[in-house]
Amino acid sequence: MFPSQEVTRLLLQIGPLPLTTFNRPLIGFTLTNGFTQILSTNCQENSGGGVRCEPNAMLSDCFIIGNRSYFLGGGVYGGILRHCSLVGNQGLGDGATSYAVVENCVLYS
Repeated sequence: MFPSQEVTRLLLQIGPLPLTTFNRPLIGFTLTNGFTQILSTNCQENSGGGVRCEPNAMLSDCFIIGNRSYFLGGGVYGGILRHCSLVGNQGLGDGATSYAVVENCVLYS
């Protein structure tokens, strides 16, 4: 299921830095074929194959396709998803998302 024991996550911890810096959503991207490592004992290192977000980070109008995680959120871990499509993401704990707010999104296995 996992091609190697390395992290090839596409985005790591996007989200609000200090409120005056880069507090913007990620809009209109396609994120495909990311994955997380399997040797870490840290839950977050093993979660969010496509994206691992800070709690208030937002992705909007994105396609998150074919990502894998060793633990939670094959596609996305954390954050807020609006008008996104999540297709074919896999995780041992769950598939598309974990600990994310999902608004008007489409999820396919």
